[in-house]
Amino acid sequence: MNKQQLGERQEFHKPHRLWMTESFAVLMAALSPVREFAGGAGRTVRQSPYGVGETVQRIEAEARQQGLSVLAELNGTEPVIVFGSSIGGTPVVMDRADSRPAIPLSLGVRQRAGGGAEVLLADAARDSESDWADLPAQVTDDLAALPKWVDRALT
Repeated sequence: MNKQQLGERQEFHKPHRLWMTESFAVLMAALSPVREFAGGAGRTVRQSPYGVGETVQRIEAEARQQGLSVLAELNGTEPVIVFGSSIGGTPVVMDRADSRPAIPLSLGVRQRAGGGAEVLLADAARDSESDWADLPAQVTDDLAALPKWVDRALT
């Protein structure tokens, strides 16, 4: 990676801890509180011309077409969706021993002022060259593809 690419992309360091899970308890711990997740911190925003409900439906349908599953969906005014990778489970990451777990294969959806919705993707989903050597290659590919297929679902 050259210096120009470094300036354009956020570099991700090796996390303190990284694992794959399908445990609902772990997912709930990582997503609490949901408001903070959907609040946008550390997120990349995509604009949807559709309302929240239709946006969620379109994204879930596209995820299934990509071979992913929906492990959890927390409904409400700002839904959060956690996807299962194409090989099962979802990655969970902790940057430090005292940090809350994060789920990069997830997204939040919230109403946009003036109509439509915003889709909030984890910044980690943008970077296919993160130092997460413990992840299976297919899961890394799923993370790298997430922004692309979300864009397709919103067109």
